[in-house]
Amino acid sequence: NIKFTNDDFVKISSENSQGSSINPSRPGRNHRVLERNTKILIPIGGGKDSSVTLEILSNTEGTNKAVITDKIPVGTFVVNPTQAALDLISAKKNLNTIEVKRTIDPKLIDLNNQGYLNGHVPISSFFAFLSVFVADLFDYSHVAISNERSSNEGNVQFCDREINHQYSKTYEFEKDFQKYVKKYLPEGAPFYFSFLRPLYELQIAKIFSGNSKLNSGMKKYHPVFRSCNRGQKTNSWCGECSKCLFAYVITYPFIKDQKIHSYFGKDMLDDENLWPIAQELLGVGAKKPLECVGTHEETIITFYLAIKKYLDNNQELPALLKKVYQNIIANETDLENRTSVILNSWNEDNSVPDQFSDLLKKHIKSCKTKESSQIYKNSKTDIINLKKNPQRISNNHKLENLLHNLESKTILILGLGREGLSTYKFLRENFPNKKLYLIDEKQISELGSDWNKINNNDTNVVFATEIEDLSKEKDFELENADKNKILAIKSPGLSPKNPLILLARKLKTQLTSSTNIFFELLETLNSDENNNKPLIKTIGVTGTKGKSTTTSMIHHVLTDCGLKTFFGGNIGIPPLSLWPEIKELLQEEGEVEFIKKPVAVILEMSSHQLSDLKFSPSIAVILDISPEHLDYYDSFDEYIQAKSQISRFQTDADLIIFNDKQKLPTKLANLGNAKQITFNVEKNISNNSIIYKNETIIDIDQLPVIGKHNILNSIPSIIIAKELGLRTTDINRSLKTFKTLPHRLEIVSSSNKILYINDSLSTTPKSCIAAINSFNNAPIILIAGGHNRNLEFDELAKTLLESNIKHLIFLPDTGEKILKEIKALESTYQRKISSTSVNDMKEAVAVAKSFAENGDVVLLSPAAASFGHFKDYQDRGDQFKKFVKEST
Repeated sequence: NIKFTNDDFVKISSENSQGSSINPSRPGRNHRVLERNTKILIPIGGGKDSSVTLEILSNTEGTNKAVITDKIPVGTFVVNPTQAALDLISAKKNLNTIEVKRTIDPKLIDLNNQGYLNGHVPISSFFAFLSVFVADLFDYSHVAISNERSSNEGNVQFCDREINHQYSKTYEFEKDFQKYVKKYLPEGAPFYFSFLRPLYELQIAKIFSGNSKLNSGMKKYHPVFRSCNRGQKTNSWCGECSKCLFAYVITYPFIKDQKIHSYFGKDMLDDENLWPIAQELLGVGAKKPLECVGTHEETIITFYLAIKKYLDNNQELPALLKKVYQNIIANETDLENRTSVILNSWNEDNSVPDQFSDLLKKHIKSCKTKESSQIYKNSKTDIINLKKNPQRISNNHKLENLLHNLESKTILILGLGREGLSTYKFLRENFPNKKLYLIDEKQISELGSDWNKINNNDTNVVFATEIEDLSKEKDFELENADKNKILAIKSPGLSPKNPLILLARKLKTQLTSSTNIFFELLETLNSDENNNKPLIKTIGVTGTKGKSTTTSMIHHVLTDCGLKTFFGGNIGIPPLSLWPEIKELLQEEGEVEFIKKPVAVILEMSSHQLSDLKFSPSIAVILDISPEHLDYYDSFDEYIQAKSQISRFQTDADLIIFNDKQKLPTKLANLGNAKQITFNVEKNISNNSIIYKNETIIDIDQLPVIGKHNILNSIPSIIIAKELGLRTTDINRSLKTFKTLPHRLEIVSSSNKILYINDSLSTTPKSCIAAINSFNNAPIILIAGGHNRNLEFDELAKTLLESNIKHLIFLPDTGEKILKEIKALESTYQRKISSTSVNDMKEAVAVAKSFAENGDVVLLSPAAASFGHFKDYQDRGDQFKKFVKEST
């Protein structure tokens, strides 16, 4: 809530001290006209822009009254130079270089350690002051920086203002800084200007390609230029950030494939994991990336040119470029004229000296050669034909490429639970003889019979309890290995703080999950609209509680209404185990007119499964979110961040469903670009019926679920069914036949007019509150308590005191914590609730039976996890059911 828009947000005062002027007797000069004593200082960053400035200006000749004289002296300036900056300077040779060392004040680091946040550092403004100071010390007349016109475009609108991450690179800053120098420094101080200000990034990239005779000197910089912030210390392109993707695609149209692949280490246009970044660069994401990248318009043109280059070479579009074409470029119009506008543009808002302007125009004009224009031959027709014939960019080889990439890696499976086993089976099915490294903190004897059989029968597996143990294997190299060749597939049960995960990240191995691989596999089969293969709709459901019931209801309704469905995720089958059947179905039915309706893959998605996911489902459902798993995450914010992946990568072709009266689901829904469909009590419940788009779907009394929250959680299944074109009569019939899931407000017995309810899956205070509110103020005997996960129970205590609770029965460990919260509030509510602490479920049921009378509800809703006292929530619920049936 910082009010940065207030006029008095920052006050800056300056006091002049005696003797502060610099060379006060030095005469002034007209900076727009070069003179015989012109001397230029060029700051070097390591990227293509400073390379272009350096190459052109170091070959510039001065003039005096139109008489050509010697070349203008040029020097370079670096601050804590990267290796790339030094390599660029070395590539030019024989340059005078001024190197400045910059250190961070230790007090700033101390403040960081105390928890103070870093603000954005406008580093270009820092370099502006420093470069002019150094230029004056060494008698340079001009400081020529390399900021382009693209930096003038902002990143996002905030508080009715445009926020520009590159503000200190803009022309606005350049003019303000020139005014500052003129006002506060003596006449004749060095003139600060951007040589490339008239040009777009795309124009600079075309010069940088060196395809014309005049620009051929640029090619020496190609192998050494770098502008990836992540890769500065290692002098590399990380290949994963917005800066890398933009630098790659902006130069790709003008440089041969083989060379650009070698410079960046891979074909980035074939990396579909970069799709969310591409969306942001192209202007369809939530914001423009907070990196120094081009405008949305020139990025559209750049991807357009990349597509044309592939077509002219008769190549299929690679994965990322295909997705950009299908979702964005294919919908653009007048691209040829827009391309011409960008490539021939000249921004008059600049401070470039006149002779330099003429020189820069000459270099732009030289790019319009017959040789360089060949890149675009006949491409307009090809783009039009591509729209008519999507087979031209078919994904027939996509699955093969994905499997080949997996096979080429050294693969570690981290965590050998249910999903770890699913991952192993998938890999072994596809790579029968590949060596696999299986790692779990438990010994093999503790992992269960499946893993013991694998250990005895599969000679191509290595089990270990720590990653370091693998160093003993003669064929396994970790410390000196190419980390891009090692892939660690983590199980969702391993928290970010787990030593296996921390070490994998420290070693910088590639880290993914079986769910990520599953979504990648689906992408290879989710074919074009004109194909006969059925369209796959992924439906993902997340939230803190209610996920399983909601997911199961969606599955039941869609299946009962005639759709082909697959069902799994956090409930039941791991996603990767669904793959063989999905693949078989699509291969069998792919060549015939199968079914006009989509195939639905319905997944319950936990925060653990979502945390590392690089995909979002095509239909996402977000239920309410409250604190949970705080023993797994460092904070509630980290838990929310994990959940956010369900919407983060959605496009405008996708759908997101949420209760807009709930704050966190609304916040997460707004992270993506999907079409939003909201629901709530006021909108969707009327006259004891559920309605959707003014149509009555079902009477609430006909729903076979208990509790207001479950009634609300049934609405997403209705929305999805209607959006997929299913009939209301079929939806109504399906809802009536839904069977509630075990351990989720499950009716165990109603003998002797006492209702016994098993809600063992209630592992949070909020879910327990929802359960209590499901019985219309009937007297409740509550069994609660379990594993302590640092949750707060104050709201639960208030609900218990406000509700018709007849008796409380507490299981260890959190039972005492809940009781303590109740005691603290008893005086406020002027009420006491009798309670009993027990040691196990048998004793809890016996106590409940002793208090229960006709009309009472005996409710097991623990508000805590089951660890330590039961195998899991199912064991806890099964014990409750067993002892209830014995006692009744």
